[in-house]
This record gives sequence, structure tokens and C-alpha cells, in this order.
Amino acid sequence: MVLGGNSDVLLAKLQTLQAWLLVAYAISLPLTMTGSWALLIAGVITWVAEIVVCKISKTEKHHNLPVPTPLPLKWPLTALAAAVALSGFQNPGAHGPLAEAWRCLWSLKAIIVYFWASKIFHLRPQVATWAFQSVLCVAAVAGIWGTIQQVFHFHPFGYQWEQGTGFLSAPMPFAGQMQIFGMLSLALFLTGGYKQFSGKLSNKYIFAAVATANLLGLFFSDQKGAWLGGLTGAIVLTALMSWKLFFRSMLIITVLATLSWYCVPMVRHRIAPVVSGQDVGTTARFDMWRKAVELWHKSPVFGVGFMSFPPTAHPEAIVPGRSKALDHAHSNYLQFLSTTGIIGGAVYAWLCVAILLAGIKSYAKARQSNDELAAGFALGTLTAMISLMVAGLFEFNFGTAQVRLAQWLVLALLAYQPDTLSVDGKDIASNDSVPDALPRI
Repeated sequence: MVLGGNSDVLLAKLQTLQAWLLVAYAISLPLTMTGSWALLIAGVITWVAEIVVCKISKTEKHHNLPVPTPLPLKWPLTALAAAVALSGFQNPGAHGPLAEAWRCLWSLKAIIVYFWASKIFHLRPQVATWAFQSVLCVAAVAGIWGTIQQVFHFHPFGYQWEQGTGFLSAPMPFAGQMQIFGMLSLALFLTGGYKQFSGKLSNKYIFAAVATANLLGLFFSDQKGAWLGGLTGAIVLTALMSWKLFFRSMLIITVLATLSWYCVPMVRHRIAPVVSGQDVGTTARFDMWRKAVELWHKSPVFGVGFMSFPPTAHPEAIVPGRSKALDHAHSNYLQFLSTTGIIGGAVYAWLCVAILLAGIKSYAKARQSNDELAAGFALGTLTAMISLMVAGLFEFNFGTAQVRLAQWLVLALLAYQPDTLSVDGKDIASNDSVPDALPRI
């Protein structure tokens, strides 16, 4: 069956619809998890429809570039999915081997964002610009709202947390997203990548306000792990740019940390118990880490099953009315080790290393080509993931849905290559007019 000339029009519409859905998906991340899932499902359905139309009409040359989308994380992610499924198969419980394997594998479904967004960002780089200039503005508003919530203990629409939560339901997902968007906005500001944004966002002072609001959200999320991750990400970010900027940033961080200790009650309230050894959260973490190691000893190769970490009662560490027990290891690394064994733990470590290497390579390439926006995207992606990895030493942020939905979108920026595109064997500059096969929106 051949659709004829109508296939090109239909493919163009499907591609355009995907671009709009991806931008809307990015905007929804700091606002609503339900909306994010709905937009993701719509985007994936449209993507599948595009593939089907392309195959039926036999017009692949009008749809895909000869050079495939770069997916540096493809094999680590494939191996991770296999290790997670294998852990379920080896620990079937009441569901049976195949059902449990599928249940474990299905828990990784958010990773589809990486493959879908990578394809769009690679073929149509401008979509990445629209998506992230939009979401950083929305995240800035969320950061300001989170600041108001924490400072004034004002949560009119939900649970009365001590921390800021933005428009999300809890501090942990808010902190994770603010780590991501805070590092990305800081990188875009310091590299000058924001100058390629639209309208007022290309103004230095306006984008500085956007970046500051995102970082305020990270600060007033009041999460110790997120603070440590954010500090590490910021230090690495400035060190990679220049040693002069690194030493300046260390001076600024020292001054801000000192002022925060004496002028912001939240900081002393969170840090003092840790220093004195009386922090409930730290005690609970040590207990969960011991439990995770004990579980690994019971099943060192395959773990106890990715979805089978046993809940542990910690009345002093849970949030009344929000949780009944701790059901994870409070560490990404110990979680994978205990639930997927040495196989899954090694694969997760491989994924982390692959992310770092891909980020460094992408940033080096962008600097070599003097592309400030590409450099900002690459450096922001790299340091956002470093921030999450450091925080992941003390929390299971890999298991937080809103963080994963944002994380895999940002990692798709590793496929962002704005310099040239190849169509039918001919190179075209990304700012040239693009053929109808690759319509701009």
C-alpha cells in the first residue's frame, strides 16, 4: 500500500505535532505529573503513527536523516532494562517469573522520553531551544513559589510541609527537578547560551533572574542531599569552564554559605543535627543502608528483585499521613545493588559513567565549535546529572517519577547537534531553510 503524495503532508503534520507535544511536555514537568504522562503518551502514539506511515508509504528517505540519531546511552540502558527484568524473573514472588519480570521492566517506562526526545532534538534542534527556554521560565516561577512556601510556611493547597514543594506534591521531586533546571539555567547563563533564546530571555539581566529563581527553588527545597548535589554540580561546572571562574565561584559559595548559616534559620535547622549526630534522617539512612547490604548478601548476583525491597517501619523518619514505612535503600547505588545484585549494580555504574563521558564529549565538541547554546546545553546536562548522582548517594531519586521524567528529557540533549544536518547526502546549515521533509514550527 502506497499513500502517494499525501504521505509527505501527513508525515510533516505528525512531526510538527510531536514537536508541539514535546514542548508542552517540557512545560508540564514542574506543574503536573498527570499532565506530563498524558502528553508523553500522546507524543509516543504520534511517534508510532509516524513510523507506521513512513513504513507503509515507503518514503523513509523523506523522513529520516541518513545519519542516525546519536544515542550514547542506548547500550547501557538496554543492559539496565535486561538486568532489572532478570531480577524480577529470578524473584517471581506471587506473580510468576514472566509477570514479575514485566512488572520490573515496566517500572522503567519513563526512559522512553530519552529515545523520543533524542530523535526530535537531533532532527530539529530548534525544538530543544523552545522546550528548554519555556520550561526554565515555568521552573523559575515554581522556584519562587517554593521559596514563599518555605519562608512563610505557606502551603494553602496541600500538606503543610516545612520545605518548599513548588507546584509538586512533595519536597523530594521538587528538589530533584530544581537540581536539574538549576544546573541547566546556570550553565546557559555562564556560557552565554541564553543569548540565542527568543525575545526578552536573551537579555542578560532577565535570564539572570530566571537562573536565580531556579537556584532559589533548589535552596528552599530544604533537602540536604540536593544541596550537596547542587554545590558539587556548580563547582564542576565552573571548573570545566575556567580555573578563574572556579576560584571566583568558590569565594562566592563560601560567602553565601556563611551568610546562610547565620541569616537563614532553615540552614542551621537542617545542618546542626547532622553535625551533632542527632539527625533522625541520618540515623534512618544508616539503618536502611545496612538493610540493603544484608539483602545483597542474601542474593548477591540477581538481588531480591527490583520491585521487592521490603518496607521497614521507621516512625520517627516517616511523614505522618503521607507514608507508613521506608521502602527503598535511600541510595540509588545500594538500591540497585540490593534489588538487582552485582549484575544490576555494575550496569547502573556503567550507565552513570556513560552519562558523564557523553556529557564531557558533547561539551568539548560544543566549545570547539564555539557554539554557546550547545555548550550551555551540554554543560547543563552534565552537571545536572552529576548533581543527581551525588544526591543519589543519600536518596533514591532514580525512583522519583517527576525527577525521572525530567532527567530523561534533559539527557536527550546529548543528541542536540545544531551545526549541520544531512538530507539526501547534502549538508545544510541548521540556520538555513529546511526542506519540507523537515518542517520548522
